[in-house]
Amino acid sequence: MPAITHSRSPTRSRAATVTSIVLLIAAAVVVVHLVRGGEIPLPFTDRTLALARTEAVAAAKRDPIGTVAVPISGREIPAYGKVVREDLIHPRTGKIATYPMREEAIPENVLTDMKDVLGRVLAKDKPAGYVFTESDFLEKGTRPGVTAGIPAGKRAFRCDVSRINGLFGLARGDRFDLVSTQPIDGKPAETQLKRFGGAYGPALALDASFRNLTKRATVDVLVQNGVVVEPVDTRSEPVRSTSLTRGAVTRTRPVQEIVIAIDPSEIAPLTEALALDAEVTAWARSGRPDDPADSVTPSLVPTSPFDGPAGAGMKLVETIGGSARQIVPVPVDGAGRSG
Repeated sequence: MPAITHSRSPTRSRAATVTSIVLLIAAAVVVVHLVRGGEIPLPFTDRTLALARTEAVAAAKRDPIGTVAVPISGREIPAYGKVVREDLIHPRTGKIATYPMREEAIPENVLTDMKDVLGRVLAKDKPAGYVFTESDFLEKGTRPGVTAGIPAGKRAFRCDVSRINGLFGLARGDRFDLVSTQPIDGKPAETQLKRFGGAYGPALALDASFRNLTKRATVDVLVQNGVVVEPVDTRSEPVRSTSLTRGAVTRTRPVQEIVIAIDPSEIAPLTEALALDAEVTAWARSGRPDDPADSVTPSLVPTSPFDGPAGAGMKLVETIGGSARQIVPVPVDGAGRSG
């Protein structure tokens, strides 16, 4: 009976050889990296794998003599966020990210102690790789989040951009005024002028028509010096619908919203205007430092036929004829004398 022999498949032998070569190359690369003074972070620990460094390599790793290791941002930090230790970690080395600067060259507003950075709330976005200054932060004790961007004494709300014209494109911190407009139907007023104007009724109605008083609008300034807390952002809003064939279906639609802050006394007028579907428009203020902060946008008072230049116009006079009494408008001059 012939003996049974076992032989390895040529395909498996070739695969094993390729795998061995790849592993040898990877090991050689790791050894060369360690010999040159490199480090390899060990997963799930805060340690690194390294060979004994020479003094030259160790000196190259240290900060130059006479410099200060100034902490920098290891990653991008959004505005109104609180700085935590992970924000200062370098993504490659896993250590605190610093930048060596000569002590005499460090600006006065640059924060050199990490204790002055941790726990502070940013006033604006902070890119990765930059030093921290006092102007980057809000006052100490500020709560992180959107409420950190609300100026003291103001109130903020998230508004659909489609309800207020002119807010799109404004950046964080930009200031604006809000003005509402509602058209006035002047036809009833013109009819009343003809009816109760007596002998002056047709003349009053004609004058109102010539001065375009029948096509006017009420313009009210609702908000003075509002501020953008968060610029326009798009979120998905769930929309539910029900049909006989598919049942309840939930879809999403994009909604563009903005967070603005206004004075407490302006909340009720703005809420009323939005409830009445008035046309609300935002007028951006200048972003230059010399713009007067106390400048006021005046409201518009609709023109009345009873108010003329220099006191001239119409005056209501009560007339009595027997038992009949009525109020008739009478034109007066600037001195208040009737014509």
